[in-house]
Amino acid sequence: ELRDMQVLLFGSPAGAPALIRCAPTVGIDLPLRPLVWEDQRGQVWLSYNDMDHLADRHGMAVCKPLTDKVSALLAGIAAQIAVP
Repeated sequence: ELRDMQVLLFGSPAGAPALIRCAPTVGIDLPLRPLVWEDQRGQVWLSYNDMDHLADRHGMAVCKPLTDKVSALLAGIAAQIAVP
C-alpha cells in the first residue's frame, strides 16, 4: 500500500533556459519536481533535489550565482509551506 504523495512540477520560462545554457545536461532534471509525501507516522515532508547537488552533477560551478538564486527560491518556498 502506498502512502499519500504528490509530485509538484514547477519551473521558470526565464530560469530554465539560463540553466540549460550553462549545462545542457541539466535539462534531464528540469522542470524541478519537489515531492510532498507522508511517512508511516502521518507526518508530511517536502523533498527536492538541492541545486548544489544538481550543479555538481552537471558541472555547473561557473553558474554559481544562478544556481544560488534557484537554491534561495526553493528554500523560500519550503519555508513558506512548512508548518511548525
